[in-house]
Amino acid sequence: MNKTWYKIYEISVRALLAYAKPCSGGWYFFLDKAATERCLKLPVREQEENALFDQLMIMRGRPITSKDGTVIDSLAEDIFYADFSGIFDRDAGNPYYASLQDKAKSLFIPGNLMLDLGGGQKCYRAFERSQSMSRKGVLSFVRNDLYDYIYDRIILGMKIGRCQLSKLYAYNALMFSGGVRIGGLMLDADRVLVVPKPEVYCLRYRCHHC
Repeated sequence: MNKTWYKIYEISVRALLAYAKPCSGGWYFFLDKAATERCLKLPVREQEENALFDQLMIMRGRPITSKDGTVIDSLAEDIFYADFSGIFDRDAGNPYYASLQDKAKSLFIPGNLMLDLGGGQKCYRAFERSQSMSRKGVLSFVRNDLYDYIYDRIILGMKIGRCQLSKLYAYNALMFSGGVRIGGLMLDADRVLVVPKPEVYCLRYRCHHC
């Protein structure tokens, strides 16, 4: 099966916290292009297509390519990954780490984060993460103006009760699993579709790893 890869930026939250500005009830982060670039982790991540990226592309009205090995940057300003390692996994009894954790909590308040990933400042909001991202202390952020739309698309209009939160998180995490878009299928409730398991792919970085 052909694979499409996406250019996705990763931000070092520890670098980002250096730009925190105090505001009522917490901190805010408004970074211009130069400041944002200083927070980027290199090399730039290239991640294989998945259900979440597919839905973002459809929602944004952009063509979905399927040429094997293609790397596209259409989502580079719509979603990024934030690396929280070295923050919440440290002892809060240490004043230094307690300060970092206090600032980092403000990143979860909608409207508090503005970054310029190349096309001007945009507001971002904390989103979802896969199981592997959780283990590494990584969380995705999406553009604030896309948040409600993409969230509605991935939960398919389901109504979730308080006791079902773990199921919801597990389901949403699967949206980051690698996959291939299969077009031209006419499916109905009585049809069963079996797809052979494709070759296992990993996140790749252009300079090494693969």
